[in-house]
Amino acid sequence: MNKFAVIIPYFGKFKPSIKLFLESCNRNNDIDWLFFTDIDAPAEVILQSNIYWSKTTLEAVRELAVQKIGFDIKLDRAYKLCDLRPFYGLVFSDYIKDYEYWGYGDTDVICGRISKFLLRAKYNAFDKVNWMGHLSFLRNSDEINHVALTDIEGTVNAKDVLNNEKNVGFDEHDFNRKLLARGKKIYTGLWAADMDIFYWRMRCVDIKTFHKLLGIKEIDFAPKNYAKQIFALADGAIYRFYIEKGTVKKDEFAYIHFRKEAPIDFEDYSRGTFIISREGFYKATSEELEDLNRLTAAIEKYNNQETPFQEWKNYIIQYYRKNTGKRGW
Repeated sequence: MNKFAVIIPYFGKFKPSIKLFLESCNRNNDIDWLFFTDIDAPAEVILQSNIYWSKTTLEAVRELAVQKIGFDIKLDRAYKLCDLRPFYGLVFSDYIKDYEYWGYGDTDVICGRISKFLLRAKYNAFDKVNWMGHLSFLRNSDEINHVALTDIEGTVNAKDVLNNEKNVGFDEHDFNRKLLARGKKIYTGLWAADMDIFYWRMRCVDIKTFHKLLGIKEIDFAPKNYAKQIFALADGAIYRFYIEKGTVKKDEFAYIHFRKEAPIDFEDYSRGTFIISREGFYKATSEELEDLNRLTAAIEKYNNQETPFQEWKNYIIQYYRKNTGKRGW
C-alpha cells in the first residue's frame, strides 16, 4: 500500500479539466486518490489502480461526518466541503487507517511529480505539508486528526465553522493556526505554481498577495516571478522556464494550480512537452524551451500579456473583502 492518500469528495458537475487532473493522478501512482462523488468517472480516462471511485451523496458524507465528529453540521452546498477538509482524518478514518499521511485538494490542478517534492521537503519532519488548500498532506495520527476540534484562543470554534452555511476558509486560516498553537510544524517552502488570477500573463501568486488575501504572516515564501517566464508540462513534470541575465533557467513544481478553471484540455499529454497558457496547451520541445532565442519567441507569443483579467480580479477582491471585512485591497 502507498504511504499517501488524497481524499476528494466532489458533488454536482465536473469541469472539463477534470480529465487533465485525473490523468495527472494516474501518473502519481505512488499516491492513492480517494474520490467520493455522485458523478460517474469520465469515460475518456482509464483510471489506474491508485484511483478509488466511490459513488455516494453529499448527504451521506454529511451523515458520516456527524457520526465521526460528534455533533450536527450544515453541509447543504458542495463548496462548504472546504471547511470540512481539516476534519477528513476523522470523517474518513475507516478509509485511511493504513496510510502514513492523508491529504485533500482541488481539481483545478495538474499534478507533477508530487512524491519527489514530498521527499525534497523532508515531509516526515512536518505535521502538515502546504498551508494552502489546493493540495495539502497531514500526518495520519490521532492527535493531528483531532486538532480541528480543539478550542484555541484566537481561533474559531469547530461548531461555529461547521454550523455556518457560508464558507469561512477554515482549511487555510484558523486550522493552520490551531496546528501552530499546538506546536506542530507546517512546511511552507517551494511547492506549487499557484497562478495569480490578477493577470492574464501566467505568473505565480507573490508573497504580498498571500499576506493580503489570507491575512497570514507566517508564510514567508512564495515563488519569485520573472519578466520572461513560461510554464510547461514535460513528460509528467511541471516546469517553469525563465530568462535571467541572458541565461535560460528552469525550476520544477509539485503541481500547477489555476484557481478557477484550468485551460482547455487536449487528447493526450502523458508524453511530450506542452506550453501552458491561459488559453490552452501548445506542443513544444524541450530543445525549444532551453534555447534562448526560441524560448524568448515562445514567451512573446504565449505569455506576454500583462493586462489584468478583470473578471478574476473582481472575484478575488470580493473573496478578500468577504473574509477580512475590509473594503480596500
